[in-house]
Amino acid sequence: WDRRIDRKISRTAARPMASGAVSVKAALLFCAALLGAGLLVLIQLPWQAWAVGLASAPLIVLYPLAKRVTFWPQFVLGLAFNWGALLGWAAVAADLPWPAFVLYAGGIFWTLGYDTIYAHQDTEDDALIGVKSTARLFAENTRAWLRGFLVATLVLMGLGVLIALGQAHGLTRFVDGHGDTVVGEGLHKDPHGREGAKVDRRPGPIKNDGFVRHRLCSPELVALAGEVDDHPALDL
Repeated sequence: WDRRIDRKISRTAARPMASGAVSVKAALLFCAALLGAGLLVLIQLPWQAWAVGLASAPLIVLYPLAKRVTFWPQFVLGLAFNWGALLGWAAVAADLPWPAFVLYAGGIFWTLGYDTIYAHQDTEDDALIGVKSTARLFAENTRAWLRGFLVATLVLMGLGVLIALGQAHGLTRFVDGHGDTVVGEGLHKDPHGREGAKVDRRPGPIKNDGFVRHRLCSPELVALAGEVDDHPALDL
């Protein structure tokens, strides 16, 4: 769906379908092969995972349309990209408890952060052809939004893991009868339980560095949140 738009954006004009190097028919055949391979994997999983996996189909179809109708396509991308948090949980546990949705929400905020950085590469071309994005929506306020997204990511992902570990170790309540927080003895025994910005809004490849860095996880994500004011790819 995006090949016609990609032809009008300098950064994406050389992509295989936009440039004509790959035909629509060939792309559809390749997509069908990938879907078939994915289906073979899916049917090995519990039926709960089947339902979760198939439920992601509307999001996959809707995402390419989102940039045409809303300034929040990054949110729709987050819904689709992070569906694996729900599918993985259902595949392992044959269940979908609410900590899985907390983790999923954290992933959505993460995607909102890194894809907003990524979208700043194309703001001028996007404005000319009418493509919408959070980068265009936030403009000079991007720094504050990125801070909020990173904080929400860390809080929600950390909370999701903490709750899951607590449940695994028999912690069912986080506040006792006196209103005090219950930490849970099991978490002390588990070694794993310890566990923006000046945005350059000029289009250009430098934003790709900030985008790629968000593929890193855990300590790197914490470090990135701490340096959000000084990141070279984020300079207003």
